[in-house]
Amino acid sequence: MNRFNGLAVWLKPAAEYLLARFPSLHVSSVYRSLGQQSALYNEWVRLRRLGYSDAQICAKGICTPAPPGQSYHNYGRAFDLNGDAATLVAASRLWKSMGGGWNAGDPFHFQA
Repeated sequence: MNRFNGLAVWLKPAAEYLLARFPSLHVSSVYRSLGQQSALYNEWVRLRRLGYSDAQICAKGICTPAPPGQSYHNYGRAFDLNGDAATLVAASRLWKSMGGGWNAGDPFHFQA
């Protein structure tokens, strides 16, 4: 199975290039349906209502998800990577130099 299944065809070569340079990183999420995005967003909202901070929720793997239809994952233009923080930051520098988007507040998320 392709690790970038659901990623826009034009974006796959750049994502593969990034992972070739950082082989310790692993793809955890690519395309999400509106239902999947809704479930993720609703869980984030639920945890915020319970008093968890964004940092605490992000430590659980849910870093400020966009509402359904507003996530680049819904359009095959984003992927999430797992790995140690230093490697994610190093990968983000390369990704941004290639024209991609990355935000330290959601360190797993790479988009274009």
